[in-house]
Amino acid sequence: MQDPTTFSDVGTWVGAIGTCVAAVASIFAAYFFYKNLVWLQHSQKSKEFSDCAIDALESAYTTLMGTDSDKAPQNIASNWTSSARQISNFKALKSQIASHEYIVKCTQAEEFYRNRFQRALCLIPAINSDYFSKGIYQSGAKDEDPEPINLNPKSLAVVFNFAFKGPSDDSLDKESVQALLGSSTAIKYNIALKNYLVKLGELPKA
Repeated sequence: MQDPTTFSDVGTWVGAIGTCVAAVASIFAAYFFYKNLVWLQHSQKSKEFSDCAIDALESAYTTLMGTDSDKAPQNIASNWTSSARQISNFKALKSQIASHEYIVKCTQAEEFYRNRFQRALCLIPAINSDYFSKGIYQSGAKDEDPEPINLNPKSLAVVFNFAFKGPSDDSLDKESVQALLGSSTAIKYNIALKNYLVKLGELPKA
């Protein structure tokens, strides 16, 4: 006859194992809940930083250009200074983004506004330095403005650097003209484009 204490011991062990399993499961559940909570918090913070960074870029551009994007920006000293500060704010905010998806979103906006800044700055006279050395404090009637002033060099440096420096890790560097257009119909029907690329050594001669 089986010793009844044996069944009691087995039951005790089974109960203990069940308790341990339940405890481990609770620990894992709590851990994954915590990890998910942290991820959500980081994602929300990244979204907030991204939104603020993009707003800073938009503000930088509209402050410099006003409502007229078809003309060179006015040489108003305060506009250049404010625009440069907003660009600096953008850089600081972008550096705080941890989520990859929001880094990509912010980078896309950066490229969009970099192109807009480039087009605007290219409208500034490239030879006559009066634009930079005879700036004004604020817009308005000329007789209300003080004597002309130099535009702040640091403001100019920040804005021009943003517009023309470009990203440090340019996705275009990973592309190959040969792979993209070597056998493309775009090359087949556009002789001028093909000759241009061959001249640059990007495509082999036929």
